[in-house]
Amino acid sequence: MQASLCHSHFGLTCPSGGLRRVPPGATAPRRQCYTLGRTACAGSADSECSTSGRDSGAPLRDRLRPEPSSRRSIHSAQPQQPQQRPLARRQLLSAAAAAAAAQLLSPAAPALALPDAFAPIPSSPPTPAPLPSASSFLQPLLPAPAADLLAQLEGRAPIFQPGVAWALRNEDRQLYYPDWLEGEWEVTARFAAASFPQGRKLLGRTVPGVLKGSMTVALPDVGAAMDGEVRYRARFERDPLGGGRVVADRVFNAQQLMDAFYGLAVTRRVEYEPRNPTRMTLVWATPRRETSVISEDLRKAELIINNRLSQVLGPGQVICGELFRQVTQAASQGFVFDYFVINKFTLVSPGGGGAAAAGEGAAAAAAGPAAPAGAPAGLGARVRVLQRVAGFLQPQDAAYFEAGGQAVAAYDYTYDYVRVA
Repeated sequence: MQASLCHSHFGLTCPSGGLRRVPPGATAPRRQCYTLGRTACAGSADSECSTSGRDSGAPLRDRLRPEPSSRRSIHSAQPQQPQQRPLARRQLLSAAAAAAAAQLLSPAAPALALPDAFAPIPSSPPTPAPLPSASSFLQPLLPAPAADLLAQLEGRAPIFQPGVAWALRNEDRQLYYPDWLEGEWEVTARFAAASFPQGRKLLGRTVPGVLKGSMTVALPDVGAAMDGEVRYRARFERDPLGGGRVVADRVFNAQQLMDAFYGLAVTRRVEYEPRNPTRMTLVWATPRRETSVISEDLRKAELIINNRLSQVLGPGQVICGELFRQVTQAASQGFVFDYFVINKFTLVSPGGGGAAAAGEGAAAAAAGPAAPAGAPAGLGARVRVLQRVAGFLQPQDAAYFEAGGQAVAAYDYTYDYVRVA
């Protein structure tokens, strides 16, 4: 009867399942340990158990101790069978595509309903659908057409955003006025009309004129002067930097306009530097409806004059336009507005200066905004002003490319100027 090595090396087992001890000095048959891959003798002191990893002749408590690091290194050094890795997604897709192609190209394959992508090309391809006009996509990126300010003011031509002055190589950073506008004027403003050249579907909160205070250098919103006249004062003076030409007093005019629109003194600060005439900061406070500790809300508008244009129409007539970008900041919100203000000035009466003053004023207007210094109109002179304010969308608006760089709103006002100082 052949004895075999017990799994725990406690002794020898016989085929019948009995256990017998190896007599002292006897040599037990040698068997291969399936864990260590070594030949062990059941009677030897160095026979190792695959379960405990210790000598079979050691006490039970020693056989139950954790395996030393040297034994673990022996186990880890044995070769392991490679694990099967699942196929990658790319391999599965490639195999599926190859199988589908083989089925389609096989002559014995049954007829399959091919999708449209694999349908045979017809002999005469259908006429392609007309592509959308490139101008609908590129118009906001292309230079605006040459502005005809008078046609735009009268509504005979659409108003496109004129673009930034430095990009158009317009070196003039200041807008100059004819000499007969010098002085302080009493202004009466009236609302005339509002139009939406591309329909009301493009209107939103970011359109200038919709929110109150969104056009601080024109009438602050579309409803201004709609129910009644708005009266304030405007001032034009000689350029403080020299040259003798007439410019607008932007600090005085902005303060007068905002206070007149709200009906009380709301302007807190106006910052403007003539050496940098393309920027102005306006801070005003709007009263709250409910009574609380904080009785007013401060608002701030950063104005950037991005472009300016002017044309002389004849004696005593001049038309000009300025493109404003207004960044309005409040406690809980902020907006960016782009609007183009077109003003046509017509000298109706020269005032107390008589015919001489009228002749000098007409000559100054004919000479253009950069004409040399001349005599201003006299006290009581009257000037008629037609104004159109065009509002544009912002790039973050959903319909920005649909608008194509064209104004989506236009507001018309009339002004009567009477010189008082």
